[in-house]
Amino acid sequence: ASSEELKAAYRRLCMLYHPDKHRDPELKSQAERLFNLVHQAYEVLSDPQTRAIYDIYGKRGLEMEGWEVVERRRTPAEIREEFERLQREREERRLQQRTNPKGTISVGVDATDLFDRYDEEYEDVSGSSFPQIEINKMHISQSIEAPLTATDTAILSGSLSTQNGNGGGSINFALRRVTSAKGWGELEFGAGDLQGPLFGLKLFRNLTPRCFVTTNCALQFSSRGIRPGLTTVLARNLDKNTVGYLQWHCSSPLLQVQRPHRNTRACAPEPSFRPFLHVPTWDAECSGARTPSTAWTSAAVKLREACLSGPGSGSHQLLLLTPRSKRRTGGG
Repeated sequence: ASSEELKAAYRRLCMLYHPDKHRDPELKSQAERLFNLVHQAYEVLSDPQTRAIYDIYGKRGLEMEGWEVVERRRTPAEIREEFERLQREREERRLQQRTNPKGTISVGVDATDLFDRYDEEYEDVSGSSFPQIEINKMHISQSIEAPLTATDTAILSGSLSTQNGNGGGSINFALRRVTSAKGWGELEFGAGDLQGPLFGLKLFRNLTPRCFVTTNCALQFSSRGIRPGLTTVLARNLDKNTVGYLQWHCSSPLLQVQRPHRNTRACAPEPSFRPFLHVPTWDAECSGARTPSTAWTSAAVKLREACLSGPGSGSHQLLLLTPRSKRRTGGG
């Protein structure tokens, strides 16, 4: 239809569905709704660009964001390409909202030579007139989220850091569950090249609309033992752009686990108690005749108390036994 035909049809429908022409409240509300639809249809069809979009993609194409920055007077093929581009951008934004990627980069700069120089020591060195500014540390971290259900979310994060030429990295995997509208809990598993496996539990709770608390319990495993830790943070929104934190950190000493060694003489731990061995001696009477004593009194058999010597002691308790009867007769 031409523009004149559109104008004529628009005027005729406006006269028919104008709300002022109806006195019944129900008919008046229906007429008002139809009048607004006619007005929207006329605005779309009277504009050549929006009309071309509507002819190709229908109402769905008009709802796509970004058409306001598109150059006018485009052909249908160009409009189709622009629509596909806008659709891809919308899908990318939707994916970013679901994964919620976060990244941080921090760099430490040592500018001591710029403010506090040692001119008396390096005044004869060539090129010492220029201050030396160094980057002594750097930290990079990245995390993404993957919603599993309405309340469960999987989080994958990694970080790399270096300081004074020494660096390392770690990777963490966490499962977060929203327990209520005010809190959530999170289980974390991590590993790195400088530290051993990590197991942690994190809890979050909103105390008031402006105050919240987080508690993080962690167990750090290494070749030297297990190091537990506890961190509690109390935060409050002071104003629109300022947040205050109060942090309490507790770290227990390293829990060492010693493994048994083959050389118990040099490596066995010192026991907290020592058992003792008591060998009684007695004379047996049989049929009124005195029999040789069954007790041993001099060296013949060595009894070594294994695993009773502490580190560095190197001592052994020896018990030397011989029959008393042989000592009397001069034998053995």
